[in-house]
Amino acid sequence: MRGQGRPKDNLESWQDIQRFIAEYPDTPYWIKWQTMARQVVCDLANLGLAPSFRIGQGMHHIMLSTLEHHGLRAEPRVTLDFDPESHLVRVAYSRSNIEFNEPLSEERVPVEAAVSAVTKNLKILWKETKPGVPMPAALIAL
Repeated sequence: MRGQGRPKDNLESWQDIQRFIAEYPDTPYWIKWQTMARQVVCDLANLGLAPSFRIGQGMHHIMLSTLEHHGLRAEPRVTLDFDPESHLVRVAYSRSNIEFNEPLSEERVPVEAAVSAVTKNLKILWKETKPGVPMPAALIAL
């Protein structure tokens, strides 16, 4: 159940996001959204990215960062915006909320191509935010 406090670490943030996804209402639109979000988040977790990236949400967006704490301000992040009507995922690289500000880059891809688009952006994020730190093996393999 949400509301139990902020995730303490990256792994806990991935558990928290699953609860967040499950809490959306059981309406046709949100069921499609949940299915898309769950698929992409599970696929990313199955790649072994959870120990290296924190995941969180803002309204209906899902965001990934290399921060070790809750709360994004102007830090770089990869944002996922799911559109159940078009079955597309907007994958954006930005330093702010993409609802109100233009991202640095973005692409809209079918849900089946979302993991590839996300991991491409996570590599950029890692290089920008963790210079000198070896890239996680899960990303190198992709």
